[in-house]
Amino acid sequence: MKVIDSAGLQIVSKIIKESISTKKIHCFLERREIKNIKNPSSHDMESYAEHTHFHILVLTDEYTAHAATKLNTIIKTKTKGRYSATILLYPI
Repeated sequence: MKVIDSAGLQIVSKIIKESISTKKIHCFLERREIKNIKNPSSHDMESYAEHTHFHILVLTDEYTAHAATKLNTIIKTKTKGRYSATILLYPI
């Protein structure tokens, strides 16, 4: 699979690597959304909000309960909602 938002995947991968011990990170799906937002106070100027959601498999030797959910929360917080991820942790 070719990732469209490779810069975003690098950011998400870096956050995952900083949070847990990883052996390998593999992105197998990406979903991008771009929403138009009208700002009524700026004479109907439109702006765009982008969001990318990744589906990622992480091979790790440091598995803990609810770690995938915590990682997703960390990713959303550090990227201010720009990125999110469904993370599958597989202990090796």
